[in-house]
Amino acid sequence: MKNSRRITAAILAAALCASPVLNANSELISSIMSVNTITASAATTTSATVKTINGKDYLSLNGIDYQIGEKAYSDSRGIVRIAIINSSAGTNIKFPKEIYTNNSKYKGYYDIVSVTSDFYANNKTSIKSIDFSNCSRITTLLTLKNRLNGFSALTSVTLPPNLKFIAPYVFSGCSKLNNINTNEKSLETAIRQGGLGKCPTLKCINNTQVVKYSTLTNRPSFCAEYEYYMKKYVSPLDEYQVSFMEDYRNLYINYVVKTETAGCTNDAQKIRKLHDWVCNKVNYAFDSNGNPDKTDGRSSADSIIFIDNKAICAGYAKGFTLLLRGAGLEAYTVDTGVPAHTVEGGTHAWNIVKLNGTWFHIDTCHDGSYDDTKYTHYLKSTNDIQLCNAGHNPWALADDPRIDHIISKPNCVHSLGDANMDYKVNTDDETYIRNILLGKVKTKNLTITDVNGNGKVDMGDALMISDLIYK
Repeated sequence: MKNSRRITAAILAAALCASPVLNANSELISSIMSVNTITASAATTTSATVKTINGKDYLSLNGIDYQIGEKAYSDSRGIVRIAIINSSAGTNIKFPKEIYTNNSKYKGYYDIVSVTSDFYANNKTSIKSIDFSNCSRITTLLTLKNRLNGFSALTSVTLPPNLKFIAPYVFSGCSKLNNINTNEKSLETAIRQGGLGKCPTLKCINNTQVVKYSTLTNRPSFCAEYEYYMKKYVSPLDEYQVSFMEDYRNLYINYVVKTETAGCTNDAQKIRKLHDWVCNKVNYAFDSNGNPDKTDGRSSADSIIFIDNKAICAGYAKGFTLLLRGAGLEAYTVDTGVPAHTVEGGTHAWNIVKLNGTWFHIDTCHDGSYDDTKYTHYLKSTNDIQLCNAGHNPWALADDPRIDHIISKPNCVHSLGDANMDYKVNTDDETYIRNILLGKVKTKNLTITDVNGNGKVDMGDALMISDLIYK
């Protein structure tokens, strides 16, 4: 550090070996007692002496003696782990790069390697930043059971430069964490392994705001510096609910719903507009061998249709669920069992949506995997959706961590266009609609007869029947 700084609240001068695991020769040293302030020197190294006073082991650091606690120990090779607690009023912690000991028992050169269960603080509500940038040999940062819960003032963390392991959600207890300082290598590790997950206030990387929002277009984007990582790692960013992707996706959904459904007067029109947006934007994702692209789960990620123009069925379905719900409709992703993004999954995913109290199946993947948008899988009954030979049987509500399944599997009895309600859609329904207009018969169910979604029965409904017939 360039200037002397009071290191506060908690310091862990941790893990000074290549492995954080103790061997059989490890020697535990008795509990920590003293609570003091440590003033770090201007140098990147700190000299320390381990000595015994009245039968107790102490670390002498910068002229101050700290009793070594139960979380500090040594082994036969002179490797030392030391936990130091202090309760002074400062707010920034920067870990030293090196610790030296000159007691023959502990003689040697040590570098911090791991920070795991030894991270403690008496007044963690005052810590505003934690900096591991000097710790080039740290490879493991915290464990799942040792999240930084209670660090309510923490706004910034600097990750170690060679991070290899980090537990999911380790910062989820930091209610004000806004910024992560990191290099590219450690950023990728933290994203892939979920270390940045469930931290809704996290907005910046290296003090650069990741998600940008244009008030002119109402459309979000990623900053140029980190767009590559957001698009490459969309799957773990979704899986671990990292705020960068959560913010981007929610803003994008709001943008699509607002622009695509402007002028819609009912839910039927909203469903059609959003169905068409997905079908027109997204193409099916194939790998280099012409098979469904299941690489890293990217093409089936919740946010993929808002990030890319290619997806497999699960990506279509998850994104469409979020769009429909963003428009105020009750909708769910359903599938045939094995998750469609897995290697063994030869199954399929699509949606169900409730319109005016009636449940329907809808499959944007099948309707959109053509040069022109089709409606052969649009608002279908269970019987009709299963006429498709590409797999819609059996089916069940898919697992979705963002949506509580407060319903049991609904019955989808009739398809849109089944005007005569004989459980199938064909030219007889076109004739029935014409007879409604001639006053010969009555409308049995407006929701399934109003094919064009304008809220009434008219000739447009009869003319659109042919589009709904599965071919």
